Amino acid sequence: MGNQITPLVSVCVITYNHEEFIEQTIKSFLNQVTDFPFEVVVGEDWSPDRTREICAKYQRKYPDVLRLLPSVGNKGAARNFVDTFNACRGKYVAICDGDDYWTDPHKLKKQVDVLEDNPQYMICSHDVKIEWTDVKKAGGFQAAPDKYDFLLVLEKHFIPTPSILVRKKALPEFPGWYFKQQSGDKALALMATSRGKGIHLNQNMAFKRKHNGGISQHAHHKDYEQFLKSKLVLYDGINRYTKFKYNNHLCSKVASNNLYLFLFYLKTGRFKKTGVPLSQFFKSRPYLLIFKLDRLWPVFNDLRKAWF
Repeated sequence: MGNQITPLVSVCVITYNHEEFIEQTIKSFLNQVTDFPFEVVVGEDWSPDRTREICAKYQRKYPDVLRLLPSVGNKGAARNFVDTFNACRGKYVAICDGDDYWTDPHKLKKQVDVLEDNPQYMICSHDVKIEWTDVKKAGGFQAAPDKYDFLLVLEKHFIPTPSILVRKKALPEFPGWYFKQQSGDKALALMATSRGKGIHLNQNMAFKRKHNGGISQHAHHKDYEQFLKSKLVLYDGINRYTKFKYNNHLCSKVASNNLYLFLFYLKTGRFKKTGVPLSQFFKSRPYLLIFKLDRLWPVFNDLRKAWF
């Protein structure tokens, strides 16, 4: 599997401050049993801990498999991911964060076989278990359908990062809005399924870690506010990316998200900020929510609790 041989699969890994986890993560890649060449591309984002040192050790030990891309200064997760993804040479790209890990040594082989035999699918995912460390056990992934399209990905949360294998051609570019939102996995899956369907394997083949250092934890009001605003950036960006093919669906998402932002400002007593999301709500064709009562009712139920 020398670097002169073009790999069929690239494993795209981004890592920052993961000295506690990264060794187990890398080993889970090296344990893969395949009949095709693959590479591991690690984007290390200027960690102040020993993450880079550990990655460099494995690069020296496995120079024909692992490529380390050390950044000069901290880029941030989105920029680091895109740079690492673009450096991948494989026909397929498997994605895993530096604090997650794979458990099935045949994971890559199983997913590649599915996509090789089914060219109509752009992305393949699978079940993942959550490993809780220093955070409260709450939340998780929704039950995944065997096959899915853009609209299912838009509505539900069922594609964990360490389960993703995507055709690289399904993501020819990352628009500017991608760097302004926080739902990287969601954006990636939406862009991929805008070009073809996805398929899910009902097998647990990885662990997703949840801990206070993870970028998906939103414990503070400021973080939650940014999370809601980030979703608005995502919906606007993906609407333009798909040339407004799903405009009605995305407008209803924008409307409901603006209501949640309005409600958040009410609950936190920041009444002066309520005007913007409220005006944006009425601009985003809120009548479309009438046809999605399952989304509309929780918003008004929360609003009722906030006032009474």
